[in-house]
Amino acid sequence: MLQFQIQQSPFRLGLAEGVDPRLAPFGTLTQAVNAVWKKSGRLEKRNGTTKLTNAIMGGGTITTANRLGVRGSELMLFDVDGNAFTYTNDTLGWRRIPGTPRPGLTWRTELDSNSGVAGYDCVVAGNALVTAWISGSPYSSGGPPTGPLWLRATDLTSGKVLFGPTQLAASANGVRIVKQSETVVAVIFSSGPNINMQGFIVSSMTLDPGLPVATLRADNAGTSFDACLLSNGTICIAYNSAIRLELYAYNYVPGVSITQAAAGGVTGTGGTVSICSTSTELYVSWFASVGFIRTAIASPITLAQVVAATNVEAAISAPLSISSIAKAGRCLLAYSLDFGAPTRMLVTINVSSSGVVDTGSRRATGNVQSISRPFTLNGADYIYVADNFRLFGGGSYLLQIPSSNGGTGTLIPHLYIGRIDTLLGANVMLGTVTPMPDGKRSVGALPYLSEVSGPATTTRLCALRTVVMAIRDMRPVDHDRSVQYGREMYCSGAVLSAYDGRLLFDYGWSREPEIVNVAQNGTGSMGAGLYQYAGVLAYRSSAGVVHRSAPSAMLAPYTAAANSRAQVDLRTVCTQSKATAENGDIASVAPTTSAILVYRTTAGQPQLYELTILPNVNALTFDPKQTTNSLLDDKADASIGGGTNVALATRPTIYTQGGVLPDEQPPAFVTMTLHKSRLWGIDGSQRKVWFSKSFEDDFGFAPGFSSSFVMDFESDVTALASLDDKLVVMGGNWIRYILGDGPGPNGADGIFQPPQPIQTNTGCISPRSVVSTPLGIMFQSARGIELLSRTLEVAWLGKSVRDTLAAFPVVTSAVLVPNTNHVRFSCNTTDGTAGCVLVFDLSESQWTTFVYSDGLATSLPIADACLLNGSYTFVTSGGVVYTETTAHCLDAGATYVPMRLETAEYSATGPLAFQSVRAFSLEGISNDNHDLQISVWYNGDTVTPDTVTFAAGSPVTTPGPLEGCDVSPGTRRKCQFIRFTIQDSAPSGGLPVGTGKGPSFDSMGIEVGVKRGFGKKPATKTG
Repeated sequence: MLQFQIQQSPFRLGLAEGVDPRLAPFGTLTQAVNAVWKKSGRLEKRNGTTKLTNAIMGGGTITTANRLGVRGSELMLFDVDGNAFTYTNDTLGWRRIPGTPRPGLTWRTELDSNSGVAGYDCVVAGNALVTAWISGSPYSSGGPPTGPLWLRATDLTSGKVLFGPTQLAASANGVRIVKQSETVVAVIFSSGPNINMQGFIVSSMTLDPGLPVATLRADNAGTSFDACLLSNGTICIAYNSAIRLELYAYNYVPGVSITQAAAGGVTGTGGTVSICSTSTELYVSWFASVGFIRTAIASPITLAQVVAATNVEAAISAPLSISSIAKAGRCLLAYSLDFGAPTRMLVTINVSSSGVVDTGSRRATGNVQSISRPFTLNGADYIYVADNFRLFGGGSYLLQIPSSNGGTGTLIPHLYIGRIDTLLGANVMLGTVTPMPDGKRSVGALPYLSEVSGPATTTRLCALRTVVMAIRDMRPVDHDRSVQYGREMYCSGAVLSAYDGRLLFDYGWSREPEIVNVAQNGTGSMGAGLYQYAGVLAYRSSAGVVHRSAPSAMLAPYTAAANSRAQVDLRTVCTQSKATAENGDIASVAPTTSAILVYRTTAGQPQLYELTILPNVNALTFDPKQTTNSLLDDKADASIGGGTNVALATRPTIYTQGGVLPDEQPPAFVTMTLHKSRLWGIDGSQRKVWFSKSFEDDFGFAPGFSSSFVMDFESDVTALASLDDKLVVMGGNWIRYILGDGPGPNGADGIFQPPQPIQTNTGCISPRSVVSTPLGIMFQSARGIELLSRTLEVAWLGKSVRDTLAAFPVVTSAVLVPNTNHVRFSCNTTDGTAGCVLVFDLSESQWTTFVYSDGLATSLPIADACLLNGSYTFVTSGGVVYTETTAHCLDAGATYVPMRLETAEYSATGPLAFQSVRAFSLEGISNDNHDLQISVWYNGDTVTPDTVTFAAGSPVTTPGPLEGCDVSPGTRRKCQFIRFTIQDSAPSGGLPVGTGKGPSFDSMGIEVGVKRGFGKKPATKTG
């Protein structure tokens, strides 16, 4: 006979997904959905949620979401297009935050050699980046640089070299690559008067084996030519023959032939030429010899001119470059102009298919010049530019080209939306940027200052980096991560941004102003002597934080005559988003909180004092439409205005006095964190970690970055975290930590120790999974959720939820929720259609899972989550925000939340050791009306359980203690395996839901039959 006994167990054993049933003790769970630990071993239902409106004040609704951020009690939301919105309990609606588009930027070194790059072009075909370059220095005083021509192809994803480098020609002075298809490209290059072509088969990674280098033309009078693909599949080249601008089209059949298909031209001669084509127009633009920029239109079939040349730009002294792309019914033209020292400018303008110049489309950004051709991504136009006065070692920027200037003038700057590593920058070399088929990424190679360059400008060499611009869901996964310090919030992205409660703008300034001339201009009160000047750009945010630029370099001392007046000319900064954010998409006026602070020495002394007394004494108006601003200074050292006898020597000194490093703007960040009162970020190379000065160094000022405050790593960095006195730096399979207080604002007086390795074979694969907790840093590795303890030991903390994480592998947020003692990880499926939240209870060291509903979907995908006013708050990918409430347990205040528990599948030969199962019971409390369902599953069956439902109003489900909550298995009680599921649901029979809290469970019990003694032995075995 069987002896029956009852085993009772609280739920303290928690979750153990994937557990071997022969090893699972009674009380082990494999599911605990929408359950939380309230007391040791007791499970209750999670809190409910309230739904915030998604209406935008002024009209419209939020329909997508990527990130959430918090500034005090203010909630901030970024949609997938980078638009920013803010919500407070005062507004009870979303306000659109003025700002510029927010793409993502990443880059890697593509080519860096001792020979340098003097000219290049590149194109993406298939999954390969094909690059052709002319080796040498980009500096040349006698025309375009000349050198050997090389070709190479690399894998776009891994960077692995697939072909080359192979030399195509011993000498070339220009190169263009035309993509005929995803498998074939044509490399077209000039060598003296000859224009040649070499085919490259991308599918086999070989030069065209049937066709050697072919000479297409031998009458190129200049060194400039251009090429493009026509809609009929032929390759068109354009060049200056000294008679006209020649056009030729060629049929290229790989391995077979290159034959001329058409010939034509347009009237005109000159220098640099650019062509682009639609199916009905072939646009030909060039620098005319008389100093104009002109555009004519030819037939893309016959190459005959069909529209006379139009003057696009009036006479100019030194055009630098010209490029174009064809759009529906128009050509977008981009050209860099040199008006003589100190002014250069990038101009973009549209020319219609009838040859009419659209002056309403003209945009002009001063003090930059293009380093790429314009390109289109998802309907918007972009271009890369560099500082014109610091081409070597200057900044490189991404600009968006709006289609209109709003009718407010032809000097409206482009939108500043991205910054690349400050070492980028080169002479005029325009590479092709290729939009990817997904419509969300563009790939190109840009020049940058080579690490092997010499100190002299004329001997410096350029290298190439592959730069990827991404939009929408193709941006870096941790794009728009935000941290708060004081009253400002800072957000990662293609430009590090600051939010002050009113605007979202670029952090700091993209570069310093430049004093280009100081000269006497009339009479005044200046005393005789030597003077020097400097300028600093300053922007005071609505939060009262001042963002400063680096100071301008000082010219040689200016000699002033007695009783004279000086004119100080400063070149300002046009690559900024502060004016755009403050005044809308059209930066028609300067932001009211920006100023150009002018500093001056007293006569014959070295110290610089602030000559400007805000708001309007000796002040220069910042205007992004103006490339140069001038100040007339007639002040004596003893009295500079702004009051009675204000002496210059009593004014503040320039902030770099005493060796303080200039404030710089960092490049694009893919993620960031706050540690030791400093901002830290991983730049777009993912190999460099930047850190700022300390917020405590100079209260009231945004701490600047410095190219001296950078740490290099030999492999990709994925995440950063602050752990006590350590900064933790994580890669995909490694972890390091950094100790120290770091340098002072002068770059000295302290250090950060070199990164030290932690002995582990794991790392972080998702920066969104990183969260600081009282136990240490929790993060997602390749095997699951890990804990880096405060003693720097790594443990696999999430082993108990590995199956759920495998089903929902994309971690979108990690939040510490102090009032519930939880760490919550929101996780989505790979296709983003469903989601759940993994919940770790810090007190119980146990896991549960949450799933949320909107009344329709039962597993809402979560785009991001944060802590708002102490409450867990999350947003769905559809842009709907929910915040946790303790008032009820209903989702969105209306939808019943079911709690579901599932036990491990207990084995008859496991720790439970049963021959038969007689009953299963639960103990606990019914808090509100509900239905309760208990199912019994046998021998691995997933289809036909024995199920008992206790309806609302029964003794089991009526509010009060659970009475008689027992289930007796049917005929399959003598099974090998058994498991149980418990789930509540909304009350039936019309009974009220109440708070929706349903049941709470203290323990479960099972009555099993086991054999008595050792069993009957055979007679031969008895004594």
